[in-house]
Amino acid sequence: MFPAYLGTAEQDVAESHSIRYLQGHCFMDIAILTDFITDDSEGSLQALVSFDLKESLGFCSEHLQISTAFSDTYDFYLTSGVKDLKLNFSDAWEIADIRKNGLRFFAYCSDPFTYLQSSISTAFMWVGGNGTSKYIPAFGDKPTLYQKDMNASFL
Repeated sequence: MFPAYLGTAEQDVAESHSIRYLQGHCFMDIAILTDFITDDSEGSLQALVSFDLKESLGFCSEHLQISTAFSDTYDFYLTSGVKDLKLNFSDAWEIADIRKNGLRFFAYCSDPFTYLQSSISTAFMWVGGNGTSKYIPAFGDKPTLYQKDMNASFL
């Protein structure tokens, strides 16, 4: 469930605006193209981000995230092709962060089946307690009652 770092697009470093030859969970060739548009009169910054997704492994989805210190944009893609995003930033602190640290890109390594498995495993963490429901006795707000060993001696 933890993201993998793909790269950073820095506003003043033109070479970082094109990140190529990345491999994701679903697409074997990913390129990230970024363009920054600054409007100093309005105190805003706009980032145009394009994900070029190629060579899909079949029915799966690529989970991609764009982050600053103050916000995250998260989306997933099922089909190959160019996916365009337009991000608008107007908060002075966030614009300062982007100018200093850039936009950071991440991919999640899990597919939908892994997320489902994780959700089921999390649900089963609540199973087994001495529940208060007479209809579903395995669920409840009481902790599990552990067997006491009457023969054990404690110092």
